[in-house]
Amino acid sequence: MKLKYLCLALCGAWLVPALSQAAVSCSREGLQEAVNLYLDAQAKGDLSGLKLPANVGYWENVAPADIKTGFINKPLKIDLHRSFLDSSTCQTFTEVIVTDKAAPYVLGTRLRVNHDKIVEVETLWTTTAYWLFNADAYLKYSSTEKWDPLPVEKRSSRGALVAAANAYLVEHGQTPIDWTP
Repeated sequence: MKLKYLCLALCGAWLVPALSQAAVSCSREGLQEAVNLYLDAQAKGDLSGLKLPANVGYWENVAPADIKTGFINKPLKIDLHRSFLDSSTCQTFTEVIVTDKAAPYVLGTRLRVNHDKIVEVETLWTTTAYWLFNADAYLKYSSTEKWDPLPVEKRSSRGALVAAANAYLVEHGQTPIDWTP
């Protein structure tokens, strides 16, 4: 009888962590889980914890790259990070600041989720020797910004934001983007 209860207790202990993990999905919680997995992977320089399909799309500094050898494999000591979660388009944007004197970086990473996988990772990063780069100053000023959600009555509609983004692109000689989810 004691063995039966011991087996039940052990099985329960093994199952609880698996059941309590959030799943990657298009919900705010699922998108936050995708961001958490990304941040953990970037901090470790290890992709093994990311939920990626075999054909994941990966871009670095606006060019297709190989995720197996890309920047995401570089371990970083992250000083500040924060994210936008867009459940309408199933995407995230995460700002990361690293002030490590040996290897400072500022990067922005977009993730796109489809079902239970991170299907696209796009990173734009900068470091020393890039024009006006200063991670300490970036951290100083960026850390004072508020990224809290706006109250509903102060939010612009998705259509107004898309129109503004496309107007900017057109003004700068670029092609407007179809932003529909």
